[in-house]
Amino acid sequence: MRRMVAFGLIAASHFVLTIVLVIFTFGAGMARFDAPDGPRSTETVASSVVDVLAFPVLPLVGRPSLRFPGLWGYVPFIVNSLLWAGAISTIWRLRHRLPDRFR
Repeated sequence: MRRMVAFGLIAASHFVLTIVLVIFTFGAGMARFDAPDGPRSTETVASSVVDVLAFPVLPLVGRPSLRFPGLWGYVPFIVNSLLWAGAISTIWRLRHRLPDRFR
């Protein structure tokens, strides 16, 4: 039960962070349309973090053959967050199973 709660918290945290950063970078990019300034450092960092968090599922969604209309657009974000939660949980469990000499 404890593992499932941790898994759910990791997935939910990843999902919320990804959505918030996508909205932030989109809004910051739209604000620059009126001004010819380049992106600020916060926008650059947020965009880089989104690129990392979006891997591996979201880059595939950019292909024309994979479209998710309406609210189905959240499905790739959820699947991506579940993959990240699975990877982090697995690494965490394996790390605690290793003998001390390998840590």
